[in-house]
Amino acid sequence: LLPQCLDSVRDYVDEMVAVDTGSTDNTVKIARSYGAKIFFHPWEGDFSKHRNQSISYATRDWIFILDADEFLLPECGKTVREAIEDEAIDSVYAVVKNAFDKGKGEAVSNSIRIFRNNGAIHYEGRVHNRVVGEKASKLYPITIFHEGYNLPPEQSHKKFLRTTKLLKQEIQEDPQHPRAYHYLAASYLSENMYDEATDVAMKAIKLAEDNDYHDFIYLWSHFIAGISYLKTNKVDEAEEVCLRAINKSPKHLDSHYLLTIIYFDKKN
Repeated sequence: LLPQCLDSVRDYVDEMVAVDTGSTDNTVKIARSYGAKIFFHPWEGDFSKHRNQSISYATRDWIFILDADEFLLPECGKTVREAIEDEAIDSVYAVVKNAFDKGKGEAVSNSIRIFRNNGAIHYEGRVHNRVVGEKASKLYPITIFHEGYNLPPEQSHKKFLRTTKLLKQEIQEDPQHPRAYHYLAASYLSENMYDEATDVAMKAIKLAEDNDYHDFIYLWSHFIAGISYLKTNKVDEAEEVCLRAINKSPKHLDSHYLLTIIYFDKKN
């Protein structure tokens, strides 16, 4: 996957920087063949730390973050260059399309992937890292395709075990923050562990409410709880959590979708 990743951006960037955390394949050789600068750090179980390491080695004015299992769609390269000419912003949202289920499914989200190399913008979060420090963002028609969820069952389960281990560590470090609970619930749902997904998603919702957090991902927590309740035939509980989400955000499409299924089943 790495050649596809580097091919997709090589004509639109001034330098390529890669941090290797212990690869045993041809990753370093491939990256060097594209002229990338390679830096070596031992894996420390912290994705943000290693992303920030890569940022620290960049020498240009803007950062464009891509993982090895991602690539920029061909028609978007010129838009990347246009976006960084916008003097009113310090960061750019791109559309990330995540393939799963052997390419049969696709999940779409917006993610900050381009930002000024100003020393303030960086990543936080041991896993499912996020950009912090940005002050003025804009969405541009830039699309990144991600194949990291489109894995054979054995690799997918291995990734699940690694991810849940890191999320549990994050919860131990900060047990009152809902974000890691949310992502742990999403991991459980991906493995059809519905009871576990429900328990942790409801914990995320409660902590978000108690601490007055309004991040959109906690609406996603409602969806995780709702679909998990449905999968375990707890229809009333599914309805209740969806209505709670709609009360917070009347246009929350996922909750309306689940309610449609619920009311159809209830012949309502």
